[in-house]
Amino acid sequence: MKQSAMPPRTGRIIELDIAKGLGILSVILYHTLPASPLHTALGGYMMPLFFVVSGLVMQRDACSFSLRRFWEKNARLLFYYILFSAIYLLCNAVTCIAGHGSYKALALDGIAALVGCGFNVLWFFSALLFGKLLCSLLTGSTLPRWAQGLFLAGLFLLAAGIGRAVDFTALSGVGRVLGMVGLTVLRPMEAAFYLFIGSLLQGAFRSLQNQCTKPAMVVACGIGGTVLTVGSGLLAQAAPQDMYDLTASRPLLSLAAAALGCAGILGISLALGKVPMLNKGLAYLGVHSLYLMAIHNQPNLYGWLNKLSVKLCAGLPGWYMQGMFFLLLTVAALIIAMGLEPRLDPAVRTLARRCTGQRKDQTNPERS
Repeated sequence: MKQSAMPPRTGRIIELDIAKGLGILSVILYHTLPASPLHTALGGYMMPLFFVVSGLVMQRDACSFSLRRFWEKNARLLFYYILFSAIYLLCNAVTCIAGHGSYKALALDGIAALVGCGFNVLWFFSALLFGKLLCSLLTGSTLPRWAQGLFLAGLFLLAAGIGRAVDFTALSGVGRVLGMVGLTVLRPMEAAFYLFIGSLLQGAFRSLQNQCTKPAMVVACGIGGTVLTVGSGLLAQAAPQDMYDLTASRPLLSLAAAALGCAGILGISLALGKVPMLNKGLAYLGVHSLYLMAIHNQPNLYGWLNKLSVKLCAGLPGWYMQGMFFLLLTVAALIIAMGLEPRLDPAVRTLARRCTGQRKDQTNPERS
């Protein structure tokens, strides 16, 4: 007998869209800042946040897993991974032909795309897809919830331990390719754990959402979330992490920092959900977060806007230039996403339906 933790959603949850909006702003800021305490603090929670938020809207079906249903809901992640990989590899190839790029780097990016590791920020798409698959397979099994949690916690610690022991960025030759395969396998292990945690918190989040109607509760969520986020940043200084190459010198402390950061951002999102105008603006960023993730840190756009911000802020302190760079990059990526999504998203969903033989009126795909 199927038991679903949350009923199918008929609309978006604005607080979760706000959380993703804050998350994508953190990601863009992370990629515009030089090495600094703030840079380290952002890295402590920004990627786990997206996995936890996705877990908060995952359907948990007891003792039931349908590969067809999973594909219908998540096929677009694979399509976007393939599409953006092809686009950026083509751009890099043109750059190499023009004499401004490295064919070796192009070949490595191509191999990374083929094995599912992903290059640049595109690793997020494959990690989320395979992490969802692993988490869905486990939560759809007959194992009790505590056993599922222990298994995924073990996989998380295994991935973190291997990432601590092996410097994937220092590998070369055949070892570099094997390292890519390793990252393809290990990243979803960590992602699945965060997704599972998010799925466990569905009831708690809904309860807080229902209680966050009185001004006192809104203020408490805002202040509490801010305190937790600051605490996450301070803890991240002692245990920096990066899910891209699985670098975490102290995995348990990094996990604690990520947990504090995710809880803090969700608390702030509950409070900001009651702030007119601001809530809609941040939620709008959250709605476009998947496209902003794929677009914002691409070399050509990144390099051109960096040069522009340097010219605009010539003679001013470095923080002015970084702020201008962050603003230009956010606006440019959002404009591209706004023009791309209305054309691309329906086409991808139609392709997914054709691959599964599903009619348009039968689908209500989960957005995450």
